[in-house]
Amino acid sequence: MLSIAPSDVYDSGDDKEFTLDPRELGLGAGSFDDLLPVADLDDTVGNFLELIGGDGPAAAIESIRLNGAALAINAG
Repeated sequence: MLSIAPSDVYDSGDDKEFTLDPRELGLGAGSFDDLLPVADLDDTVGNFLELIGGDGPAAAIESIRLNGAALAINAG
């Protein structure tokens, strides 16, 4: 899921689909450009560590948090 665009979600527990609009959750900052990969592959690990540490473009940080929350809910 991306924090900057609605996502179709399947809830296997309730056997139904719905659209999750990040704006309804107060998310949506940034743009697709904020999600571009690093230009130099040697910067990948450092960039990843910065992102999971909460330092980076809003769209990337919000997308990481949104997916983390989805995984936590799915795991119960």
